[in-house]
Amino acid sequence: MSQRQTGDAAHAGTPALRAVELLGEFRRALRDVGRVDTSAFAPLAGLRVGLGVVIALVIGGASGDLAVKAAMAAGALLAGIPGAVSPSRTSLRTLGAITFAMAFSAFVGSASGEIGWLHDAVLVPWCLAGGLLLGVSPSAASVGTQAIAGMIVFGVFAEPPAAALHLGGFVAAGGVIAMLVFALTRTPLTSKAQSNGVAGVLDSLAELARAGVGNRRGVASGEQLDAARGILSRALVAQDAFHLSLRSLLDIAGRARLELLAIEGLLRRMLRLGGAEAELQMTDETLEGAASVLEESAASLRNGKGDPRAIERFDSLQRRARQLLQDASRTAEPAETSQRAANQSLEVHVGALAGQLRAVWDLVQRVASGGRPPHLRPDLRLPPHPTARRARDGWHALCDHFSLSSPIGRHAVRLTVVVVGAEILALHSPLQRGYWVALTASVVLRPDFSVTFSRGLARMIGTAVGVVLASLLEVALGHNGAAEIVATASCCALACACFAASYALFSCFLTGTVVLLIGLVSSGGYATALDRLEDTLIGGALALAAYALWPTWSLRGAPQAFSVLAERLSRYLNAILSALSGGGTGDGAELRRLARDARRAKAEADDALGRSVNEPEGRRFSLVNGQGIIAALSRISLAAHALRADLEDGRVPGALPELGAFAERVDEALETITARLGELAPTAPRTAHAVGNILGSRLGGRGAPRRTLPPLRPAQEQLAAALADQSGQASLLTETDELVDALDTLGSLVGLNAGSSSIAAGSD
Repeated sequence: MSQRQTGDAAHAGTPALRAVELLGEFRRALRDVGRVDTSAFAPLAGLRVGLGVVIALVIGGASGDLAVKAAMAAGALLAGIPGAVSPSRTSLRTLGAITFAMAFSAFVGSASGEIGWLHDAVLVPWCLAGGLLLGVSPSAASVGTQAIAGMIVFGVFAEPPAAALHLGGFVAAGGVIAMLVFALTRTPLTSKAQSNGVAGVLDSLAELARAGVGNRRGVASGEQLDAARGILSRALVAQDAFHLSLRSLLDIAGRARLELLAIEGLLRRMLRLGGAEAELQMTDETLEGAASVLEESAASLRNGKGDPRAIERFDSLQRRARQLLQDASRTAEPAETSQRAANQSLEVHVGALAGQLRAVWDLVQRVASGGRPPHLRPDLRLPPHPTARRARDGWHALCDHFSLSSPIGRHAVRLTVVVVGAEILALHSPLQRGYWVALTASVVLRPDFSVTFSRGLARMIGTAVGVVLASLLEVALGHNGAAEIVATASCCALACACFAASYALFSCFLTGTVVLLIGLVSSGGYATALDRLEDTLIGGALALAAYALWPTWSLRGAPQAFSVLAERLSRYLNAILSALSGGGTGDGAELRRLARDARRAKAEADDALGRSVNEPEGRRFSLVNGQGIIAALSRISLAAHALRADLEDGRVPGALPELGAFAERVDEALETITARLGELAPTAPRTAHAVGNILGSRLGGRGAPRRTLPPLRPAQEQLAAALADQSGQASLLTETDELVDALDTLGSLVGLNAGSSSIAAGSD
């Protein structure tokens, strides 16, 4: 380490340096506030929410009770916002869960509001649960966020239990109105929507095939598969044969995805081995042809206009690629055993992909003609209790994050402390409508640094502009009730339409909506606007200060995300190898669940590393080191997918007990790597120079404890010797060899092996 680096490290934790870093990020976030992404503007989604609020106001106003009017409008607004701002189609089940959570929170908040300490005590588990739900799914996060908002907002209106129950009912009625508006104004689930969902999967597979070596990522296509399975989670009336055909088609598409990922892993291996350019180029051309078949299949599903010549061109390319790979295997030098094995494995997987694509094309034509599929795989039948499965997966995710070592767990604790503290501040201060302090803090605080600061500043600036906007509107409209309702609905629609385009504009129009709503049911709208501005500024400042005092940097979060990814890959691999060796069932639904868990962990690891770019320089995890670790973990994932493809397509003749010892070594290696990755996170803040090369002094330097991986290479060689007399095992041996290479590389990267610790060894 140079003298300058040493000096930087010595001043790493000084308050002056931290203040300078935060000031720089404050300026960057301030610049981002003014950016508007016009392509993300969603007017139709905004109109749905505005219409729901108007209907709630009209129905509530007919009762003659201003409290009923306000509660129903608030329920419609809070239930409608998540459906409008979600980037994907929000299910009515999710909106129903949000409505119930809000109504129940309103009841509990109102019933406990008369006793300050009781209300704050109840708010603690609400905030903890809401913060942890961020790590489960976007839908669960919406439920948690709106439940916290309901507890804070309606906790102000302290009522006896019976009156509080009525209040919760009115909030629920407003949420139901928002649900009905969404249900009646969006495209219903039809057979066309289901076929379009499957067509979207085929398009995503086409993009995967066409991406090129080193650029193929399975996350997008995997998410598309999950979304399509959700759309096909129920059979429509009188569409049984059609539904079964789509289910079978989705099954085949899933296996084609595995083959594409297996081919990607083999192509990367051939590049590392210095594979012949002719074979690589021919394979790329074949995959381009595969992409055309998938695109034409998707077009046939959508409008019946797919070009049948695409499958003919692909068949021709596949035959040429197969012949070229066979010739390359025969003419390879005796010393080029790894290259020969890779060619043979590539031939197997390209041939399997061809079979899957022919099945896709034939089944698409059957679907287009309304025919019944020839078979339906047993493991793809609809699960008997999908709700129970989702609840189980959600519970596992909550357990994973229920720890201060998890960024989501730290966020939940930080959120609880800030929100409850803000409530106590509002209770014991002269602030008018001080609950907005806690509400703003709950909305602004997020698990990562960049979003918290950019959203906090956007919220404060947008609110200030919204106060001015609402004041001008109130003066212009006077006391014209109909005009005020139209203005309220317009602000509401604009707020939801602008959410993805600009959070500052969203905050501006949302402030206008709230102030106008209050003006409809009470007097003092302008004073309310000023109170909201003051409280929002305090709440935003509290959130930013809390994150600055107890931050979650990628320096800690990235290694933890890598560790979780390694642990998920270990489970996935263990299930596959156990099934291949005869010690497991190889249940397709279970393998899909494990693969989905690993894919989500991979996305979280990528996000954790990507967020480091927007963090202060001294708090980032080294991008180069992180990319090397993710590259090695990706190689393990691709090898696992290839082994699963062998398993599901029956290319392994019967159980292979010889795999048992090798599987034990792999499981032990991944367990050791998982533990080692968890040790990467520093226990105290350091500069980028101090931990930028974290794999050096901490993991492999003098005085650092070193572990070693179990003997993977001898175990793989013993496996190869045991299977030498069995035909058709070239693909299996190539994939286990690649698995050993990837594990050894990852071990070296994290300082487990005695060899080189060069990060370049793991870069693809």
